[in-house]
Amino acid sequence: MHLPTGVPMLQLFQQKTFEDAYQDYLSEIEKTHTDKQAYAIKAKLKTALRRYTLPGFGWVFVKEETAWLNFMQTLTLQDLNQALEVQEQVFTQLKDAVSDESRRSNRSSLKRFVEYIQTQPYYYIALGASKDQLAPRMQSHKKRQEHWHRLKPKEIPSQVNDELNRLTHYLLYLRSQTSYGSTLVESTVKRYVREVLDLLSWLHRFKGEPLETLSIQLLVPRSAITDDVEAAKVAQLLQEYVEWLQSHLGLARRGQGFAVRSCIYIAELLEYEQSTGV
Repeated sequence: MHLPTGVPMLQLFQQKTFEDAYQDYLSEIEKTHTDKQAYAIKAKLKTALRRYTLPGFGWVFVKEETAWLNFMQTLTLQDLNQALEVQEQVFTQLKDAVSDESRRSNRSSLKRFVEYIQTQPYYYIALGASKDQLAPRMQSHKKRQEHWHRLKPKEIPSQVNDELNRLTHYLLYLRSQTSYGSTLVESTVKRYVREVLDLLSWLHRFKGEPLETLSIQLLVPRSAITDDVEAAKVAQLLQEYVEWLQSHLGLARRGQGFAVRSCIYIAELLEYEQSTGV
């Protein structure tokens, strides 16, 4: 999982388009494959998209090189989430004009692209943006495994309890007063606050941060809200954390996405408090 860097905190996970995701994937392919391998992968995906996927979204095939890229800029990650299904519909419409071998090859190229994007935190944030009122689902049988490193109630410093209470109040009652969206339901808020506590617990148990200095501003300094250098440091810290989650806890991609989103909410809270003088 790779987190974006070089932009202020509240822009880290701005809504990406289908075309943004495509460019991200191409960059990853170029970094992880030889030039010859990357060229073949990109060529196959280009065919899979132009001929057998985008027409299902309404694109009319033309030879002009940038037309299909421009069209993808009008599609969202929600559309990308439906890409394999849409491609299958195109295959059905074309009937015998597409051989079984060609179907398998183009389906495989598109599937690898979609599956890579599904490992990115911005994918889950984007798909969850319209579902903030819903409580995230957890598999109960993994609960103990996922949270064994969390600070016990008696270990949590008073200043951290105060910050978590402020975050809870903001998400439950104040967020609707900002440009970031509506307030969240209580069960959802509890999940994100737990994610923040887990991050702070990780800082203490595995990064050696003393209990008395724990603070949400160790995760997201106020300066990271507007300063791209500080925001890059936040992204690097989150990168390290989500890699730890995967390697030590085997936490699912969706769970990693919630961990990242919790820091976005911290940034929102700090900006709200700064703008209102709280």
